[in-house]
Amino acid sequence: MVELAQELSNGEVTLKLVTAEIYPALKATFAKDTEIWDIYPVNLNDPEAEAQLAAFHGGEGWTHFAVLRGEEVVGTTSYIHPSIENGTVMIGGTYLQPDAR
Repeated sequence: MVELAQELSNGEVTLKLVTAEIYPALKATFAKDTEIWDIYPVNLNDPEAEAQLAAFHGGEGWTHFAVLRGEEVVGTTSYIHPSIENGTVMIGGTYLQPDAR
């Protein structure tokens, strides 16, 4: 969905598309809450997280964002299987580090 794959900003919050450049900062946010991963289908702190995400998400239909507060990466969220025809989009795969909740 090209129409949805763009940066969004409102006040101090920005959603940036996840890229190789932003991924290290995103990974650092995952380590800020080790207990929360018990309730997620994929532990993003796990060294195999990328392979697990690929298996869980499949190859298509997800638009991944890094959530920034100012210049600091504080989490992630995604659009899931948007449908222009139906005017729908699911939002999920969301994690915010503890001080951003």
